Amino acid sequence: MPGAQRGRASGLFSGGFLVGSISGPAIGGLLAAWSLRAPFFLYGGMLIVPAVIAATVLRDPPRREAGRGARTASPFAGIVRALRSRAYRAAASANLADGFAAVGVRSAIVPLFVRDALHQSAVWTGIGFLVVAGLNAAALLPAGWAADRLGRRPVIIAGCSVSAGGMLMLALLPGLWGYMIAMATLGLGSGLLDVAPAAMIGDILGGQGGQGGTLVASYQMAGDAGTVAGPVTAGYLVDTASYGAAFGLAAGVLGLAAVLGFFAPETRPPGTAAAGRPGPARN
Repeated sequence: MPGAQRGRASGLFSGGFLVGSISGPAIGGLLAAWSLRAPFFLYGGMLIVPAVIAATVLRDPPRREAGRGARTASPFAGIVRALRSRAYRAAASANLADGFAAVGVRSAIVPLFVRDALHQSAVWTGIGFLVVAGLNAAALLPAGWAADRLGRRPVIIAGCSVSAGGMLMLALLPGLWGYMIAMATLGLGSGLLDVAPAAMIGDILGGQGGQGGTLVASYQMAGDAGTVAGPVTAGYLVDTASYGAAFGLAAGVLGLAAVLGFFAPETRPPGTAAAGRPGPARN
């Protein structure tokens, strides 16, 4: 993927994941009313489509003798080299913080917060999550454009900062309207974080093979670690302290990722902003 389009490509990829995560339960719920087995048959059938596409479109490039040595190297060597990179640490930390706060704390704690602190029905939990999903989807393509034109680093910093602000709003703003404003802010922040860190990882890999799969896997594992740790730590704080403490912890994790992004170098290839501008028509 050319560097000039990597941010927008990440936005489209995240958009497809978001559409699937929203439409899957809705369609599956309708099919389950007819048969509990039907959603699983549909899911299995749909998996055949990307399998066929991958088999026909994704082909190995011609192997060269010079590249075989890199393929036989230890996979951990590539991870060690990546961890020495401030850019990789910033992208992985942003993914971890997004998993910790947006997926972990928000998904696990907000429904309890609506019931116990706001004393509202579960309907408002669904409305809040719908606002998050809608603004998340609306922010993906603009975030991709910004990552391609302005750079990955400022979008990562903005995404972490906006998401941290949303968590602080949940902790500090009272009432239902404060909750809705906080959820809208979280949706915008998540849209930014769904794009820029992945684009930065793509810049680091540079389209080269070798141990790229291992680095992408470690980047995804950082997000998974945040998703697992978020509900556990936030739930403990809710039981021992308060909801505000749990949301404050999530804001702190996002703030730390923003600091790492601030000290990271810009990875967008030189000239990508100019490459993204329309040029004169050619015959």
